[in-house]
Formats: sequence, structure tokens, C-alpha cells
Amino acid sequence: MVMGLVGLTLAWRRAVLAWALPAFPGEAIGWCGVALWALLIVLYGVKWCIARPAAVAELHHPVQSGFVGLAGVATMLAGLIVLPTSRIFALAIIAPGMVWSLGFVIWSTGRQWMGGRELTSLTPAFYLPMGAGGFVTAIALAALGWRDWAVLAWGAAAFSSFGIESVVLHRLYHAAPLPPPLRPTLGVILAVPTVASISYLAAFGNDGALFVQALLGYGLLQAILLARLMPWVIEGGFSPGLWAYSFGLAALANASIQLGAHSGAWATLAPLLFGVASLLIAALALGTIMLLLRGRLLPVRSA
Repeated sequence: MVMGLVGLTLAWRRAVLAWALPAFPGEAIGWCGVALWALLIVLYGVKWCIARPAAVAELHHPVQSGFVGLAGVATMLAGLIVLPTSRIFALAIIAPGMVWSLGFVIWSTGRQWMGGRELTSLTPAFYLPMGAGGFVTAIALAALGWRDWAVLAWGAAAFSSFGIESVVLHRLYHAAPLPPPLRPTLGVILAVPTVASISYLAAFGNDGALFVQALLGYGLLQAILLARLMPWVIEGGFSPGLWAYSFGLAALANASIQLGAHSGAWATLAPLLFGVASLLIAALALGTIMLLLRGRLLPVRSA
């Protein structure tokens, strides 16, 4: 949720520069994301204090563990919202997020390389520690002015994600279908090429715009495929897991706005993609609030 809200704010900041949109709506969304991040960080710390066995089990779960790695990614993104206000405060937030992301990648990838994992336990969440962690690290480093280091982070994330892509697609093509509760994780697939695109532009600048146009073309194809699968994905009804689509949608809008200055095709697509991303993320927020008010936000666990 934090990634989707902050991602939309980063896209909105691009839209302000490109189309002179008012900045307030986008910034309000971003600060809501920061508030949610702070709340979740505190609650996650409390979980480790009062429900340590559950936290440890989550850390070793083949699916849930990928999302644990996003704590660092969400932290870096929260820092990016703060950055225009205070570089020192932003750095104090971003640095721990980078440390968490890198440490988690090394720990989790080392476990994966030992083997023994069932193919059916593999979901698109497998991308998250290396892909999301590396790409967002590159974005944060570039925003802080350290683009040489951002290039290193982008390379680590990109070439790892290319390898993981073949593993995840092999599972989707050949193993049993994802069960309904796990189908929303397909939204993570959209984030790989789209977040890679904005990360590349942040690290390398506009010199690579032609390459990013091609990369984002793959992202657009993924978006169309995921839209075609949506009736199958939501067979189990609306769930907060659908937020897995939000960061990729926001990144697709963000990158298309940046590319609009270099390509007539993306100049045409950018307003449409920005509008679609904004509406879908608003729908996700509304659906989540409705679940919260009905007391159905979290699944009921049997004793």
C-alpha cells in the first residue's frame, strides 16, 4: 500500500512538471503513504515483541518472506517523499531502508540458492527482495545525487530480475495454477519492467531513453496481459492483496510521462496511463477502507 501511494506521488510530481498540474493532491497522497509507513513500521516492531513466533514463521515462509523484504523498500520510498523538505531527515530514513534491503537480499537469496524449494510455492513475490529492493535503491541514490552508485544498484537489480523472470514464468506455465489467495501477486510482474524503467532513467538520465521505450513496451504488454487475467484473479473477491498492482501501475505512468518528451507514442499514452493509474489506485484505497470499516481487512485465523 505504501509503495502504491508513494509511487503515485512520484508520478504526480512528474505530471506537475510536464502538464502544470496542481502539486497538492499528489503531495497529500504521498504524505498519507508516509503516515501509513510509520504506522506499519511501529506495528511490525510490536509484532516482533509480542508475537515473535509468528514473525519468524513469516520470515521463513516461501511467499510471505518476499513481502517482509519490502519493509526496506517502503522505507526508502517514504524518504523520497520527505527529501524535498529535508535532505538530512530523508537520508536518515533512506539509509536504514537501503541497509535492510541489501541485508535481506543477501540473506534470502543465500537461502534460495541452497535449493529444496517446491515449484508450486514460487510466486511473483520471488521478484521482490532483489528486484524492488535494487531498483528503488537506485532511484533513491540518484535522487540523493549519487548516480554512480545508482548504476551499480540498477545493474544488480536488472540482471537478477532477468534471471528470476524465466523461473517465475516457468512456474506459471507448467505448475498448478495459483490458488485464489495468491493470484493478486501476479501484479508484481508489472512492476519489474516499469520500475526498472524509472530506475534506469534516474540512474542513467535521458541518454538511454530509446532503451527505456523498448523496456516499457514490455511493461505495457504485461499490463494488457494482467488486465485480461483480472476476472480470474478476483474470483475470490476484492482483497488488499490487489495492491500488488499499484506500484507497477504508478511506475508505468511515471515512466510514460518522462518518455513523453522523447517519443510521440508515449506522449499520447502518458495522460491515459496516468489517469488509469490514478483511478485504479483510488479504487484500491476505497475498497480497502470499505473492508476496514466492515472489519474484514485482515483474514480471520482459526484457533
